[in-house]
Amino acid sequence: MPSSDEVGSLTAGDHVKLMFDVKGRRTYGKDGFTGERIWVRITKVDGDRFEDMLDNVPAVWARLEPGDKLKFERRHIIDYEYNDETPEEAEAAA
Repeated sequence: MPSSDEVGSLTAGDHVKLMFDVKGRRTYGKDGFTGERIWVRITKVDGDRFEDMLDNVPAVWARLEPGDKLKFERRHIIDYEYNDETPEEAEAAA
């Protein structure tokens, strides 16, 4: 788990791995799994709240696709990877 300082230094463009529990009958994913770990690219940081773009194909949540936008909180982050791109490279990739 990332430290508070590590999470506090995350900015737009960085990637984080999120962990969610899927609860309730209607939200069960494929094959009956009840949790999901997904990689996303941060698009906005507002204190302990983040917005992002999904960067991989979820195994459990069949309705989510790469490029979908999500909102999450600091507590959902279980791993991170800082963006090494220059601002120009990040803009060209968007």
